[in-house]
Amino acid sequence: MSLRTESANPVGVPLADSGAAGGSGQMFDRIAGRYDLVNRLMTFGIDQSWRRLTVDRLQLQAGQTALDLATGTADLAILLAKRVPGTKVVGVDPSKGMLAVGRTKVAALGLSDRIALQEGDACQLPFADGTMDGITIGFG
Repeated sequence: MSLRTESANPVGVPLADSGAAGGSGQMFDRIAGRYDLVNRLMTFGIDQSWRRLTVDRLQLQAGQTALDLATGTADLAILLAKRVPGTKVVGVDPSKGMLAVGRTKVAALGLSDRIALQEGDACQLPFADGTMDGITIGFG
């Protein structure tokens, strides 16, 4: 598996004078507290079955590491950790607000030792090639 950490693409390049990267999560910061509810309502709850299908298709084994891009409030990362014992998950998202909600959920479920959430840009990942055994992106 190969992960690129550099991009000549303008996505991920800082926007002039804003300190935010193109495609950043600033909009999601404003809706983070109600994102999960809105997502359930907009999809009529089907988003939950999509996540289960994604985890099943990924076929991770115990002890492997997954990267969840655009992790948001960490629903997919949490499901990966719950359904595949011993799996480590790194969730990356550009929205500080979404990650804050996700960290609260991860801590409440006692999964902080298996799920790490970090702010970042999917176009500029800080991981070396071959670091991850599987990669997901739910709504990115």
